[in-house]
Amino acid sequence: MGKMSIRGGAGMFYDRPENQLYTGDRNNLPLVANAGCDLRNNPPCTPAYGLGASGSSPYNFPTVAGLGLNNVFLDSKNGLFTCTAYASDGTCTTSARIFTSQVVTDPNLKTQYGENWSLGAQYELWSNWLVEGDYIGSEGHHMYASFNVNRFAGDKILNGGYTGYNHSFGGLFYGQSNYNSHYNGGTLSIHNRGTDLRTRTG
Repeated sequence: MGKMSIRGGAGMFYDRPENQLYTGDRNNLPLVANAGCDLRNNPPCTPAYGLGASGSSPYNFPTVAGLGLNNVFLDSKNGLFTCTAYASDGTCTTSARIFTSQVVTDPNLKTQYGENWSLGAQYELWSNWLVEGDYIGSEGHHMYASFNVNRFAGDKILNGGYTGYNHSFGGLFYGQSNYNSHYNGGTLSIHNRGTDLRTRTG
């Protein structure tokens, strides 16, 4: 007589957002401004909590050091860029401007989770021979992905280079949780103490 073994299981697993989705945007201006002050200085310095208090540009922020040096400039909307090529009149070629990128995250980001389940059976045909069949299924929900939303189809062809919707930024990498995945698969195998024959389908 043959002997049969049946196994099954199911589970649900949650996963926090990967660090690239949310740690990059915490240092983006104007949400964060880092300043240092030390009372041991001579003369001592006291902090002045006034960054961003002005209503006009540059909004009481100090001018960025190094502008105009090392090919770093601001455009007409204060977008920071590096110039890699210049026209004959000394101005930066529009297509040669490399703008800074930002990391942003969907404020309604949901927690990613996955569901997994399996069912398998083993049957002993005769001594030293075993047949096994297994089914595996899984679904992923609210899966994380970060992609550049500051781009559109045909941008480089139409404009001779990357420009984006907002010309004063490079990539705007937007972390979201809008994706899902599905998988169903099975395996069938015959085991012998010295030989294995296996077939898999997905």
